[in-house]
Amino acid sequence: MEGEVFETLVIYLIWLIATALAVAYSCWSYHLLCKRDAFQRSLLALQSAPLVTDDFASQSQLLCQACLEELGADGCTLYLQPGSEESGFRRAAQAGTPAEETGPGMVKDLLKQAWGSGELVQSSGGGRWIAAVPVWHGHTGGGALIVAWDRTTEPELAERELLRAAANVASLMAPRFVREGALSKAHEEIQALKGEVAQESHLAGVGRLAAGVA
Repeated sequence: MEGEVFETLVIYLIWLIATALAVAYSCWSYHLLCKRDAFQRSLLALQSAPLVTDDFASQSQLLCQACLEELGADGCTLYLQPGSEESGFRRAAQAGTPAEETGPGMVKDLLKQAWGSGELVQSSGGGRWIAAVPVWHGHTGGGALIVAWDRTTEPELAERELLRAAANVASLMAPRFVREGALSKAHEEIQALKGEVAQESHLAGVGRLAAGVA
């Protein structure tokens, strides 16, 4: 009799362990599926954010704002090179608290490292974690996307992958920064030329008027 009771208890114990393992595995699988769905939603949000408008300035601003929301970041800045006629990087768009507030020197170093290596680089300082990933690497007009978190822990793998995805979106937009920058510069030169011509015409008219009075 005692042997039968012991065997029954062993069977129940094994059943309880198997059930607990099955429930734990199901919960873990559900957790992974939720993380996957969240990653896909964030990825879609980053890819579709610039599609709301056709204006480059608005598109780049929307992309930076999407980085704040989808990566849980506190600051995002897109740096691009103006073109072959100018050196260095120019701020194309920004959202949140910029990484420059932590240290301009750190941002400059991260820009150089990201552009030189073509890889994501990271650093921490002033209670913030900053990551930079190259944009349209190897091309004139490329640059880097810099994201800052108000924490001292390294971003998770999913956050780094989303940052790379955002940089890929920015790479599709970067050529427009050079083209539209060149067009803007040409437009400014034309307007300046028109101003000079108008001023010369005005001075010539004043000269003729003075000559007539004399």
